[in-house]
Amino acid sequence: MYKKVSVICFLIIFSGITVWLYLNSSSKDRFPLGSNMPSFTFRSISGVKSIAKDPNKKIMIVLFSLNCAHCKAFLADLDKNISKFKDTGIYLFAQEERIFDIMKSHTNKTYLSLGSSGNVQFGFFSLDGSRDKFKTSAVPSIFVFENNKLIKKFNGSPSINRVLN
Repeated sequence: MYKKVSVICFLIIFSGITVWLYLNSSSKDRFPLGSNMPSFTFRSISGVKSIAKDPNKKIMIVLFSLNCAHCKAFLADLDKNISKFKDTGIYLFAQEERIFDIMKSHTNKTYLSLGSSGNVQFGFFSLDGSRDKFKTSAVPSIFVFENNKLIKKFNGSPSINRVLN
């Protein structure tokens, strides 16, 4: 009798855990298109800032890592094509605080156009912050907002044409 009750309890618990895992699987989009742009602050080279929400301007947020080859490739492509984004506010957030040392030393040598473009801001945004606000830890992650609503998002290194169109 005890053995039978133990088996039934085990099956009920196992079934419950399986259903819970299925319902909370990563296939569910936790930051879908149409979501509002989250409010948050980030560290820039000049101090703590927040994103200037402008209903007349697209905002592109790029979460990247300084050690990521795909991130470097996307940033290099963005650097070459920055003129195509002149009406877009671009925020490039590294997940490492050493971005500030790099910006001070050779940003203009590495990403000449990005470093001198008036519509681009570099900053630090923690991995925990990206998980909390954007529901992702993948890099690069690119989010495009218009009228403060998410209209496009990419994980990985999309072509500049995919981001533009």
